[in-house]
Amino acid sequence: HQSPLYPYFLASGLSISGNSVRSALLAQLLLGALQPLILYFLARRLFDRTAGLVAAGITAVYGPFVFQEAILLRDWIPPVLEPAALLLLLRARSLGKGWVCAGVAVGAAILAKETALVLVPLALAWLTVEYWRQWKSLSRVAAMLWIGLLIALTPLVARNLAVGAPPLSFSTR
Repeated sequence: HQSPLYPYFLASGLSISGNSVRSALLAQLLLGALQPLILYFLARRLFDRTAGLVAAGITAVYGPFVFQEAILLRDWIPPVLEPAALLLLLRARSLGKGWVCAGVAVGAAILAKETALVLVPLALAWLTVEYWRQWKSLSRVAAMLWIGLLIALTPLVARNLAVGAPPLSFSTR
C-alpha cells in the first residue's frame, strides 16, 4: 500500500543517480530543507513575520521531520507538499492568478498521500465564499484549479488505464 508519488520520485532519483541510495537521501534532505521556508511564508501570509520566523525555526529543528527526511519512507513528502499547496492557493487568491499552479500543487499533495483529497472540497467551498457574488470569476477560477488538478493526476489516470485499474485508484486500498 503506497501512494504513487514517492515510489515514482524514488525510482526517478535512483535511475538518474545510478541506483545510489545516498543520492536519493540527499535529494530528500534538500527538498525537505524547503519545508521551513514554506512554513515561514505560509505563517507570514496568515499572521506576521514573527509567526513566520517561529514556524520556520520550530520546523527546522523538529526531530520527526528531520528523521523522516533521512530515511526511505514516503512520510516526509506530505508535510512539505500540503503547506505548499495551501500557500499557493492563498497566493493565487491574493494575486488573482496562478490557479493552475495551485491546482497542480494540490494534485501533487494528493499523489503523495490520499488524505490531501480533503483540500479539494475545502478549496472549492472557500472559493465559493470568496466569489459568492461573482459567478463568472468563480467559474473561471474553479475551472483553472481543476485544470491544474487534472494535470497532476493525468499520469496516474494514464498508468491506471494502461494496467486495467480504476482510473482514480491511488493505491491498492
